[in-house]
Amino acid sequence: MHINKIVAISVFALIATACGSQYNKFKKDVNGGSTYVYGEIDGPAKQLKNTYPSARPETVEKANKFRALVEKELVSGYAAN
Repeated sequence: MHINKIVAISVFALIATACGSQYNKFKKDVNGGSTYVYGEIDGPAKQLKNTYPSARPETVEKANKFRALVEKELVSGYAAN
């Protein structure tokens, strides 16, 4: 029982010292507001602008159908909550 108390106190001390660590602090986002990093707010993703010449038309059509299905499910999921 005595060893359990020592282990519990040691774990608590380690956790308490980790809370004040120099690495556990929020820093200002240096890329905040950058359209290069975050893209256009409420706009389409930058990845959607990429086109690949080697893509087959049926693959592109299938990807667009899947994207529409996912967006529909996301919108209906938000409306249900």
